[in-house]
Amino acid sequence: MSVIQITDLNDPQLDIYARLSEGQLLHYYEPDLGIFIAESPKVIQTAFEQGYEPISFLVEDRHIKTQAKDIILQYQDIPVYTASFDVLNKYFTISQMPIVSSTYWNNVHGNNKEEVVQDLEGMQTMYNLGKNMAWILKCIEIGKQNNINQPVNTTVKTNFIR
Repeated sequence: MSVIQITDLNDPQLDIYARLSEGQLLHYYEPDLGIFIAESPKVIQTAFEQGYEPISFLVEDRHIKTQAKDIILQYQDIPVYTASFDVLNKYFTISQMPIVSSTYWNNVHGNNKEEVVQDLEGMQTMYNLGKNMAWILKCIEIGKQNNINQPVNTTVKTNFIR
């Protein structure tokens, strides 16, 4: 398994994750050349079962030996890019994506389903996250219906080395 630690989202190896638009990934007029990004072990496993082949994986470093382990082991010749949660989360903010928050860290704890449902704080946090996601999706939809679109912003790069 080839694990590549990423510390900066500007790394060119991450272009398919961080800089290509959905249209560029899909190859609208050439769908056989298109690619897509799948984001959870269950979705990825379903894609494998349907005959899709991975190009690479982008995984939070703490999941290499847990949630992503079985998937990575199925394709040991595929590069695995990994980064901390902080580095991965910055992608959303630099890509102007709406970020949905909750009332605490968005996770639950337990070794199995039975233990997870006993984490009442984690379960409540996830419930609150779901409510907030539903709310923001409704707001986005209402905005689109009323011609209130997400702003298209200009990026200016500063070079401090003179």
